[in-house]
Amino acid sequence: MKIETSQGPVVIEHDDSVKHIVLKLSGGADSAILCYLLYKYIIEEANNSITIVPMTVIHGKKPTNLMYARRVYWWMKKHFDQDLFHWEHYTAHSNGADYSDVSEQLEHSIRQQGLCDVYYSGITANPPRDVWTKFKGLGDGSTDVDISIPGGLPDTRDKTDTPKQTHHPHKVLPFLNIDKKGIAELYRMFDVEDTLFPITRTCEDHFRDPEEVPHCGECVWCEERLWGFGKL
Repeated sequence: MKIETSQGPVVIEHDDSVKHIVLKLSGGADSAILCYLLYKYIIEEANNSITIVPMTVIHGKKPTNLMYARRVYWWMKKHFDQDLFHWEHYTAHSNGADYSDVSEQLEHSIRQQGLCDVYYSGITANPPRDVWTKFKGLGDGSTDVDISIPGGLPDTRDKTDTPKQTHHPHKVLPFLNIDKKGIAELYRMFDVEDTLFPITRTCEDHFRDPEEVPHCGECVWCEERLWGFGKL
C-alpha cells in the first residue's frame, strides 16, 4: 500500500512471511492513524493474514497512555467490524520520563515470544525549525536529548534535505519524514478527523482530569498538535 501525501509517500508493504506486526500504540494522533493504515492494509492487501500486537509504555508524564491507546483499539474494532489485534495488549511502566530502555525491553520480550516479525512506530518529523523552536512549552528551546524525553522536540526529528531512512528489516517508521500537518492530511484523506482524532491524546499535563480537559494547550506536544491540525 502506497499513500501519496504532499510531504511524500507512506508505504506499508510486506511479504507473506510477516504474520505479526508489533505496533507502539500510545493513544496519540500519530500512532492512531498508523493503526488505521495498518488495519486497511491488512484487510485490503494482506487478506487478514496479519495480527497487530499492540504495546504501550506508560510513564509519569503520560499516565493516561494506556487509557487512550485502548480507546483507539476499540475504535478500530468497531469501525472496521473486525478484530485484527492479538489477544493481549502488552504494557510496561517506566519510573522516569526517558522510557526508551523500557520500550526496547518490552519489544525484545514480545520478539522472544515469536510475536514480532516487524515493529511499527508513528514517530513524526518536527515542524519547521523556525516554528518549533518558538513553542513556549520548550522552555530553553532546542534539545539534542533522546526522543523519549518529554518537554522538547529533539533535533534528530528535524527534516533535512536528505529524507531519513524509514524502513529496515525489523522496524518501520513510515512517518519519519512527515510532520504533524502531514498527519492531519492523512486524517482528512481518510475522513476520520471527526471520529478518530478526537479520541486521541498527546498532552503531558497530568494534573488536570483528562475527561474534563483532554489537552492543556500549553505543553510542547499540545503546541505541535495545534500547529498541525489547527485544533486540539
